[in-house]
Amino acid sequence: MTPDSTVITSKEKLRAGISDLIPACLFVIYGGPIGTKYDLMGGTVTIGREENNDIILSQTDISRHHARVIMKKSDFLLEDMESTNGTYVNDELITMRHLLNGDLIRMGGVIIKFLKGDNIERLYYEEIYNMTISDGLTGLANRRFLWDFLRREISRSRRHLRPISVLMIDIDHFKQVNDQYGHLAGDFILQQLAKVVGCNIRKEELFARYGGEEFVVVLPECLGDGCRIAAEKLRRLVENTVFTFGEITVPITISIGCATYGDDIESPETFIEQADSNLYKAKRDGRNCIVGP
Repeated sequence: MTPDSTVITSKEKLRAGISDLIPACLFVIYGGPIGTKYDLMGGTVTIGREENNDIILSQTDISRHHARVIMKKSDFLLEDMESTNGTYVNDELITMRHLLNGDLIRMGGVIIKFLKGDNIERLYYEEIYNMTISDGLTGLANRRFLWDFLRREISRSRRHLRPISVLMIDIDHFKQVNDQYGHLAGDFILQQLAKVVGCNIRKEELFARYGGEEFVVVLPECLGDGCRIAAEKLRRLVENTVFTFGEITVPITISIGCATYGDDIESPETFIEQADSNLYKAKRDGRNCIVGP
């Protein structure tokens, strides 16, 4: 199958009752051909690494015949085809699952979103916009959004003489997690950490994925002492959380570098650099600790 193409024969149209089929599509948001949209027009669509699939995902952690979507009228059923790495819907391992609008499908290192409804084109383009400001794996703000947010908050801080602080967070020994348990496990850990920390971020604050295993928290209205208190809360939270991948428990800790806005900070870049410098000191001091501001 090629993107945006029809994958249904005339006989299948009759069997599927395509006139009653609700418009639906799959599109890749992480790990594959990002932004590629596959319209679901009825019948059965297979997904896998081999060229005889309707949707071809060439990543090595995708099985030759990984999964299929069975469609009839308003019903969209996702079935795993005994794949090596499994098929997940909203982080839950499935054998067979009815798909709902907005479901996130994970196959190997690829994440695909399912959309359904009469306004599917509008939903799709909204999602494309969201992909420009958010990280496809964790759903957090991405670096582009972070820079824009920081510029606005620094400008506000200068204008109204209000404090602002930044936390730079790094997962300790993350390379060992990938090496020991595999990159799929590493991705799940990143997703779990994003959820755990994200639940403890206030609406006026920003939690962003900076890249790899690094994250940034922006804390408006926060001075040095408050910055350290917030950082210690997050450090303890992660240390006391049980992170799992399948039946494997992975011990996770974080190191944090803190920075508070001052006269020596000229831009978002220098703000981040100061926090990153303190993060480096925290890692040098043994990890699972906080340095700064």
